[in-house]
Amino acid sequence: MKGEITDRLREIYSKSGEEGIWIREWIPEDRGMYIAAAGSLADVKKMEKELGKEIDIEKLTLPELFHISIPGTGETREEACQNAVNSYKKFKKSLSEHG
Repeated sequence: MKGEITDRLREIYSKSGEEGIWIREWIPEDRGMYIAAAGSLADVKKMEKELGKEIDIEKLTLPELFHISIPGTGETREEACQNAVNSYKKFKKSLSEHG
């Protein structure tokens, strides 16, 4: 069922939130690939402070999120979200190792 929130999806969101990671999903109209983006809650808070206004992740477009997130795709919502979170963590790890 399109848009169904499974226990696994709840777990991915909950664990990510505890780790300071946000997730944003795009559910396709057809049966194509699901897309998700993941990024740092701390980075968003920093940007909000610099801009002097709140950023609503849910209202940002995919091109706008490109600059503050790491994407993930999958055949299911869970796969897309988990792939985005894993890619984000890998990206952050590589940054910390090289800087």
